[in-house]
Amino acid sequence: MASFFLPIDDDEGRSTPTQPQFPAPTRTPSRTVSVDLGRELKKKRLQERRKAAEARRNKRIKDQTEKLRLKHLKVDVIRDLKLHSSPVFAPTPSSPTSRGSAKTTTPTTSDYTSSNMFSSPEAKSPPASRFKKELDSDSFSLTPPLSDPPSPSRSTERALRRRASIDRRLEAGYERAEAIKTLRSLKASEKTQHVKEVCEKIKAAKKVQQFMRRYNAVQAALGSLDLKLVQELFGKKSQPFMGVAMKMRESSMLESAKSVVEALEKVEEGCPPDAQSARAFLSAMLMGLYPEDTLEDDGAKATELVRFLTKRLHAVVVNAPNPITPASLVAVSSTFSAFKFAFKEWQKKDKKEILDELRRSCKETWRVYLSEDEALKRLAEITEQGLTKSSPNPSVKLSHEHGKEGAKRHLIRLRKAFNNMLSDKEEGRKEMSALKAAVVADLDVELIRTGIDEQCGVGLETETKTEVETEATPPPSPSASARDAKNFMTNPKLVHRVMLQPSNKLSEITVDDSLVLETPRFGDDDEEVEIQTMNLEEGIQKQMERAFWDIVTEAISRNDFQGFNSAVDDLKTSVKKLVPSRDDLHRTIEEFTPATDSAPVARSNLLKIGSLLSKLESAVRSQTTTEWVETFASATITPALLIKSLKFLMKKASVCEVDLLNAKLAQIAPFIKAQGGAYERGRFEEAFGGFETGCENAFATKAWSESVEGGVKSKATFKTASVSGLVFSNASLDLPEVYLMDVDFIMRLRRLATVTGVANAIAIHCCGAAKVGVGVLTGEGQNLQNSELQANKDCLTLVLTSERVEEGDVLECALRLARGLLIGGEGEVDEEGLKGRVLEVLKGMDPVGKLIAKRTQSYFLSVVVREGANNGIPVSLRSGLMDVGGVGEVTDEIEEFAVKEADRVGLGLFGKDLSGEALKLRSVVENVWEVFGEVYLKKL
Repeated sequence: MASFFLPIDDDEGRSTPTQPQFPAPTRTPSRTVSVDLGRELKKKRLQERRKAAEARRNKRIKDQTEKLRLKHLKVDVIRDLKLHSSPVFAPTPSSPTSRGSAKTTTPTTSDYTSSNMFSSPEAKSPPASRFKKELDSDSFSLTPPLSDPPSPSRSTERALRRRASIDRRLEAGYERAEAIKTLRSLKASEKTQHVKEVCEKIKAAKKVQQFMRRYNAVQAALGSLDLKLVQELFGKKSQPFMGVAMKMRESSMLESAKSVVEALEKVEEGCPPDAQSARAFLSAMLMGLYPEDTLEDDGAKATELVRFLTKRLHAVVVNAPNPITPASLVAVSSTFSAFKFAFKEWQKKDKKEILDELRRSCKETWRVYLSEDEALKRLAEITEQGLTKSSPNPSVKLSHEHGKEGAKRHLIRLRKAFNNMLSDKEEGRKEMSALKAAVVADLDVELIRTGIDEQCGVGLETETKTEVETEATPPPSPSASARDAKNFMTNPKLVHRVMLQPSNKLSEITVDDSLVLETPRFGDDDEEVEIQTMNLEEGIQKQMERAFWDIVTEAISRNDFQGFNSAVDDLKTSVKKLVPSRDDLHRTIEEFTPATDSAPVARSNLLKIGSLLSKLESAVRSQTTTEWVETFASATITPALLIKSLKFLMKKASVCEVDLLNAKLAQIAPFIKAQGGAYERGRFEEAFGGFETGCENAFATKAWSESVEGGVKSKATFKTASVSGLVFSNASLDLPEVYLMDVDFIMRLRRLATVTGVANAIAIHCCGAAKVGVGVLTGEGQNLQNSELQANKDCLTLVLTSERVEEGDVLECALRLARGLLIGGEGEVDEEGLKGRVLEVLKGMDPVGKLIAKRTQSYFLSVVVREGANNGIPVSLRSGLMDVGGVGEVTDEIEEFAVKEADRVGLGLFGKDLSGEALKLRSVVENVWEVFGEVYLKKL
């Protein structure tokens, strides 16, 4: 790139180009010298060079000034000698001679003095001033005289030339002397005007260089800029908001945005690279197109600024000329830079709320970690001191170890989150320490130790001995499953989920209420996960994991296996936890997996651990591990392959750990289900008073019972009142306390019933507009065009469940659904008629919508009050298997009825979704009546 420098005058009057005042390119310091030391040495050398240059400059000015002074004095002396000793001969004006005459007259001294130019006042002034006056006078003219002047002699010409040369030298010396005098006067009077002028010239040179560098960057960026995808997506509101938001997650759109951002960052100086720039750029475009869906309308200055900048950025990018010009690219870059600053300021509004949430989560996690730690310490004391006849149940220790390990991992994630939010590791450490101190001050250690003693039977030997003396046989001790169930019953939400689970599906329940994890396959961990779509905690954890594995991979390439060994130790610990009582396997793992110092040893250790893990897994889980062993044993060793294999084994070990907990829960779930009713009644009495006194604090339950005609004296009345008076009611009535554990489900069900009612009504109108029967919306019809119908259904659901429902978005989804229902894609859709009916549905004025709402309510009621096939059989004739499920169990017969009834009443589009929710509502209502019906509700 070309450089342009503006000339400035130095102290001697010479013009020198200014040097660029930009910072020198940074260099990576040596490993043995710190960055700070290098900077100090560089700064010191620069100061020394400046001082030496200043000294040389001052000396040069002083020498030149002295030379000028001596030269000026010498010239004056020579001139005086020539004027007085060697008079100049020239023709006098009083005695002119004719042309060609050689006759001359010699002037006298007085004549020369009277005609000498220095004898007049004007002549006493410097030559430069005299010449300037002559040029400025009106008498000066370039027109030659009318008569030719007499030609001077050669001696006269030589004298005139010498005098002119002397005058020029005097003029130059005078100007230099004046410049030096002016500079000295400026320094003496501490005036800075000259310095300011120099600074302005330097700034001007900088501006020129910045302009050229920016211009070249624009030219380089024009070749790589691609706005096609961005312009197509954000050019107009061609898609609903949720559709555009989902489109932004596609890899092609992210790549296009990334290329745009890279070009913008080349143009905009001082714009640091940002990993989230592409996502921020797309967010800016989305905000500019849908400000009402993305920005809060709170009137805050930051929000208004973001709204203004995003709209401007959207207008510039979407309307960019083709081909793009440098001016338009610079405009986009400037706007994007301003947006990034405003967007960061806007995000800071939620920082306090996020920190408060992190502090709350951290306190709870510290409480769990410290509680589990105290419990493990007490278990160790019981084992070492022999406080019980038998050692504590291993499952108790395993449960507390898992709890402590989970809390520890969560604390690590929270520490990383604090460091990221506070931008300072020391601040994050102080925050964590303060929260830990607060928890330690409130922790009841004695209560924790007492609970462990009760679980292990410490202190019960005396009571057992007394009973042996008075009775023939001692009472049976509780089984291991019963004790494990008591541990799980410390979680009220888990107990309630077990209570709602049908008895024939207790084996499907999981600890975290998620689906059973899929068996990992080698290579699945390479899939990229969009961190932007995660919440804050998960995103930070994922970023830190990626950074850690990158560091370990780079270290292995340098033959440094320290980080790899640390990760292998964690893997061995996880495998040991799968068999906590097998000390022989623990010793085998440690003996046959020494510390890794080379790639072959690393492969050998991983193969041994993987082979052991495949034997501990179930038959289904171990297949992928066996496949990995065969592949890894014959593959070429690379750092990336080692890390990939290690991550795979760690993931498999974590899946096995979750499977172990789920298996333990499935084993003791029947015990929890049997004891759950008494457990929930006890918690209810603690919160709202005893049943004998009528639960005086359960005001909402009493008010709801009084609002039901005749009260909730029977099970049928209770079911009907729960469905019609709670789920499908517009009355402003507080939810009864007996439904306290199901508040979230009931509120979600109300929202779902409203959305599905509107969506079903729109789907029926779409069938009419496409001139097809509503049978295509039932189960069989959906199978014929499953993929397209499911996509249109998801689009309509997203639009109706968004925070702000736009009529245009709903109409667009309805038209798309109607076009998808056309048989073979042939025919036309009555768009105008469909739009009118959809608007009526949204306003609540459509008859079909009202009918669907009534049918939805009646459908839920029919599923809830449905009685099982064995309810009519006398109790004396029922087998034990028929009553295994208890009262109100959801059987296969009721599930089949729920699916068929949904299709029958016209809920085909959302029939499967509503059938599942109706069955869960049935379980909730049945459970409340079973727990509180006889002891409380009938007495109201």
